[in-house]
Amino acid sequence: MYSKEQLANILRHYEYPDFLMDKTVERLNNMQPEIKVLFDKWLTNGDIPKDEINGYTFEELTGNKFNFTPINAFLTLNWLLVDSTNAIAALESGTR
Repeated sequence: MYSKEQLANILRHYEYPDFLMDKTVERLNNMQPEIKVLFDKWLTNGDIPKDEINGYTFEELTGNKFNFTPINAFLTLNWLLVDSTNAIAALESGTR
């Protein structure tokens, strides 16, 4: 688990607004263990996850089609893991 300040610094780097900080830090700290491992490797070594979660990959989510920040990509992979039906429906409809 990362401290609030560590995650807030990362979020500031990606220009997250202050009003989203607390909720996003909480969501990052509450990710499923499988996604936390990928997130840790990315933070520590810059490793880009190759794992596919319900048909979606980190690279696809951060690529031209979705253009998510890495943080949003990890949160979306987590959502795909815990609530695949709604996550897939949102991604297919273009909802972020």
